Amino acid sequence: MIHYIQLHKEDYHLLTNKHILEMCEVAQKAFGPTMEREEVEEHILPTDFLVVGYTDRIVGFSTAQITKDSIDLVGAAIEPSYQGNGLYQHLTSQRILFGLRRSRSIAEFRTQNPRVEHGMRRCLDTLVTAGFLQRYEIERNKKLKFYGRMLTDQQPISSQEDINEVYSSLDYTAGDAFEFRMSLQVPT
Repeated sequence: MIHYIQLHKEDYHLLTNKHILEMCEVAQKAFGPTMEREEVEEHILPTDFLVVGYTDRIVGFSTAQITKDSIDLVGAAIEPSYQGNGLYQHLTSQRILFGLRRSRSIAEFRTQNPRVEHGMRRCLDTLVTAGFLQRYEIERNKKLKFYGRMLTDQQPISSQEDINEVYSSLDYTAGDAFEFRMSLQVPT
């Protein structure tokens, strides 16, 4: 069974070196060995919100940063053996709700992974069904050489062929990615 904990920036002092190491290990398993510890920490420590999924150890995490007019969904990693069971969707819904509680109706993220986009769309659909959102709109823009490299060992594939087709236009080795801006409309 997976348990969850949410930490706000002011509570990050509760994170131990063991916690940081476990999150780095999750990211390295999810992305591959080229993902350096420093790169993972840059997506955790300077953020405003962290959601962790754990069993007897951390198996997934996601982070968010509040900006002037949006919530930036900075990073997420799920251990491969836990992927595909809704963990990403749960972690992401908590990040979006964090932004909505802070009156942010725009959410942003970047990815090279069609599975991330598919998971994000499922998450937003769930938030609409649950009544947290009335509707949403997604804008996708291609960013050439954004990451400077492919972040994963292998090109990721989604179960959704239409999304895979869009991602086939990326030059992964050059680091192309998509940047997303989502308009979130809450019920009135």
